[in-house]
Amino acid sequence: MPPRLEPPHDAAGVGVAAHRRVLLLVAALTATTLVLVAQSQIYDTNFYLLWEATALLLGDHPYRDFFEWGAPLAAYLSAGMQLISGYRLIGEFLMQWLFITAGVVVSFHLGLRLSRSTGASLAMFALALPLIAYTPTYHYSKVFFFPAAMWLAWRYMDHPTPSRGALVGFTTAVAFLFRHDYGGYLGFASLLAFVLARAAVAASRDRVSMARDAAAYTAAAMVVLLPWALVVQMNEGLVEYIGGRLMLFERPSTRIVYVTLLTWNPVDVVLTLVRAPGSPGAAAAGVLWLKQVALAVPLLLGGAAGLTWWRSRRRGDAVPLDVWRMLFAGAYLAVVASALFREPEYVVVTAPLTAAVSARLLAVPGALRRAVAVGLVLLTGIAAVVWTQESPIYRPSEYRRSVSRAFQRLLASPPVPAESDGAPSPLLRYLRDCSAPGDRLIVTGSTPFQVLYYARRAPAGGHIFWRQRWRRDPAYEQQSLAMLRRQSVPFAISTNDPVLEDFKFYPKIWEYLTENYVELEGTKGNVLVDRRRQPSGTFEPGGFPCFR
Repeated sequence: MPPRLEPPHDAAGVGVAAHRRVLLLVAALTATTLVLVAQSQIYDTNFYLLWEATALLLGDHPYRDFFEWGAPLAAYLSAGMQLISGYRLIGEFLMQWLFITAGVVVSFHLGLRLSRSTGASLAMFALALPLIAYTPTYHYSKVFFFPAAMWLAWRYMDHPTPSRGALVGFTTAVAFLFRHDYGGYLGFASLLAFVLARAAVAASRDRVSMARDAAAYTAAAMVVLLPWALVVQMNEGLVEYIGGRLMLFERPSTRIVYVTLLTWNPVDVVLTLVRAPGSPGAAAAGVLWLKQVALAVPLLLGGAAGLTWWRSRRRGDAVPLDVWRMLFAGAYLAVVASALFREPEYVVVTAPLTAAVSARLLAVPGALRRAVAVGLVLLTGIAAVVWTQESPIYRPSEYRRSVSRAFQRLLASPPVPAESDGAPSPLLRYLRDCSAPGDRLIVTGSTPFQVLYYARRAPAGGHIFWRQRWRRDPAYEQQSLAMLRRQSVPFAISTNDPVLEDFKFYPKIWEYLTENYVELEGTKGNVLVDRRRQPSGTFEPGGFPCFR
């Protein structure tokens, strides 16, 4: 069970009952919103873990039969949900909805603690709700783990103990296994919490206390990580594993995102939003406004913390714990934003958490300052609505039909092969119906995640990230080629360009494919068929050869 949410500690703040009522309302509205927009969320990218889950359910070993890409725990959880749901899409989406709802609830729990205002927190939740509805559900783990890290860090900072340090270490390790790059985010949060706890609680500054907390953190993390590391070492090898995943997590060079705040002209953005709110230009301006505000919030939190610290010291008062909480929130959100906001659309990843802690800035004393804060919130709300104007959340007349269609797809068993728009996909049905159990598929493209799930086949060659040029080095390529030679692979498919385009950086595999595979007539090279096989029948429509 997850740890119990703590009510605010300040007697002058929100009462326990009111706090719980707000969180129940947040949970109910978030879950309802996710269900209402479900039809628009059933598309390729939101299947991104299901190709591995499918392979696991078919008996594949992640370090022998395919190359797990860096999210082992998430893949196993996804596979477990498929077992529970009977291989239905509802298993995956229910898991995503639960994580998103939990993440939003934790975010606004933190916001209530910091702002001590139900009105400000509910106003910020209303602003965040359109963005929650617009968030691709594959971001579910980010929406959950980022606020969970802040919650546990604050608890540790309030009262540093070895047990609370161990909980932070355990969660950091779990997040790392959920997706390896999360280890960096939560590792930074852990270090920041450890340092700020020493500033917040004088009794924790002795060396013995610090050593105990650090040891508890390390031990809890190692309990989680060592079994996994041992399995990797016995199969793929840790050195090889790390080298291979670093290749996949290479990021394109981008300028520092905070530089954009220096060149931003908010007046032009506001004028664009006001003059033509329904235009594509206004939508672009809306998401730009949201990104810049999300970048500014950490700086404002840091500034507010610094001002409160200075006033407390000048009066000779003890520095309030809120100072250290705001400093943590500002620094943590700044690091996450710097890493993730390579594209403005990624603002949705931290939208609930940023909105929640911004309630503190909305609840400022003083009529003028509050008027300025309310005005900025209204502008940000307009930007959010303008950017998300295509969201089905704004079409209540379609809710009943949309939800009905969504659950027809979510509950279908076996899952009905469909395109991202919900239209039946004869090609995906062909791959499923005209390959045999035990066959594998070569799958590539920019968003190929749904193919193996609908076809219920395991990946050939070890992975599906050919377009990203993963494992393209000669030694890695040779491993994949050896797998292809011994596997039964009737088809190669690309969800975008011709299959062979993605294999230009794998010369040996390209040669193997051109020698043994031919284009399936009418597919423009997007589907290749093994020329060495004799068809067992014909698939209609299309007259394509079957190999069952």
